[in-house]
Amino acid sequence: MSHRVVPARPDFLQYRKQAKDLLNSISHHFPESLARMRQHHPRLRELTDFELKATEFKLADAQLVIAREHGFDSWARFSRYLRSLRAEPADAFEARVRVDDGELPIEVSGRREATGLVLFVLAGNVGRHHAGTREIAKALNRASFCTVLADLLTEDEEVEDAIHEVLRYDIRLLANRAAAIVDWVTNDVRFRSLNVGLLGSGTGAAAAGLVALERRSAIRVVACCAGRADLAGAWFARGEVPTLFIAGSEDAVGLGFTRFVARIVPSHVPCQMEIIGGGRDRFDAGPVAARAAELVSAWFAEHLAKQAGDGVRSR
Repeated sequence: MSHRVVPARPDFLQYRKQAKDLLNSISHHFPESLARMRQHHPRLRELTDFELKATEFKLADAQLVIAREHGFDSWARFSRYLRSLRAEPADAFEARVRVDDGELPIEVSGRREATGLVLFVLAGNVGRHHAGTREIAKALNRASFCTVLADLLTEDEEVEDAIHEVLRYDIRLLANRAAAIVDWVTNDVRFRSLNVGLLGSGTGAAAAGLVALERRSAIRVVACCAGRADLAGAWFARGEVPTLFIAGSEDAVGLGFTRFVARIVPSHVPCQMEIIGGGRDRFDAGPVAARAAELVSAWFAEHLAKQAGDGVRSR
């Protein structure tokens, strides 16, 4: 079942207003609102239209419907989730990394008392402003990881790629950009004590595979979330770092590609594949991104502080 998407910086008061508006429309017996109540409220699915109209609803009932429409089983969990998206780490800052063709904007969060650093390698249909991406980054911050979110195309290139969709498939270009950010991180005194991992999404997942191979002395672990890792199959086949692949059950093409790549990772390298129910070709904010955040947090917690090659392989 698809759910409504939460924006990157949601307004909690707006969702409370939506619940009040829903309650008001229910009191006037608007058919669309009554249908929403029947579909999403667990106590009302078997009621007749007459029984539904005769029911006296409270604000809590409308709030439950709003929460369930967004994939959460209670208003309390939904509201906690909304507030977590609004919270920003106190040490968050922005910077720009110089590349041959210009500068790349990056966002750093969770540096203080971090146990490791995760660079998000993003391209294709996801970027650093995508709500699902930001949700995963915040979860990693809460798990004591520093996160670096970067755009791998300059602003002018993003405009061009939005029209032609060519640069997002230039894996060498994307990998060179990600490698430049890895070099910036590893040469900055603020991050030198932190082991570095990569989280790739979209075609950035393929770039992450190439960077992990070419910067093997710096990269300890990789995770690919709803990405086109198959575009870097030859590089993953030579990989040396623990690698997690996550695909969505509703992304038939991406799921098949991901299964193939997971099988060709060398047998001595820790490798795991996970499938998230309801996930598509990108992990939108809500239950799918929340599950992806749990998986990547556990993977980085297990492997980011370890030497490459440690651990037990699973498929």
